[in-house]
Amino acid sequence: MKYRFLLIVILFYGVNLYSQDQKFSLEASYPLTIDNNFIGDRSFGVIDLGIKYSVVNLEILNIGLGVNGGVLVDNTNLANFPLDFKRTIYTIQPKVFGEFNLRNITKLHPFVNLGYSFVRISLSGANNGQNVSGFSETLGGVNVGLGVKYDLFSRVFLLAQYDFSKLDPGNAPDTSYNTNFSLLKIGVGLRF
Repeated sequence: MKYRFLLIVILFYGVNLYSQDQKFSLEASYPLTIDNNFIGDRSFGVIDLGIKYSVVNLEILNIGLGVNGGVLVDNTNLANFPLDFKRTIYTIQPKVFGEFNLRNITKLHPFVNLGYSFVRISLSGANNGQNVSGFSETLGGVNVGLGVKYDLFSRVFLLAQYDFSKLDPGNAPDTSYNTNFSLLKIGVGLRF
């Protein structure tokens, strides 16, 4: 296992030595729910990981493709018998992005996203004495986002991002409580 890790580190470092354009970036963020809806009023973030690839690099704009995957957890019911279950929310967000290169502030890079959100909600435990483990539902909908990156070094950056998704409500009533889903992501990234 140690040798595989060492090999991955050497390959990663070698790619960085010969990569001049730095078209790829990896991001790790902490997702915060910031609205009052079926997910946000009780859930807290665990992690959000993303990868982006710049397809077109222009002087003032980079256009590319990316995907993020995240995990949120709601275990507020674990201590409230008979509602003794845990809810885990998984998100996958493929997207197209545009990242701006500012002339006067070269370390700051505002960006916008347009994509789709897949949200899978899984339950484990008991609800009023009935086992709900294994129950899951997947929702999807359009995702838009905006954010900013700040370069700490040439390859390392901080990021703050707001994502808004308009989900299909599934079997629930079509209200903003059941369809709107917002996240604030704060994290770090690496270009290579």
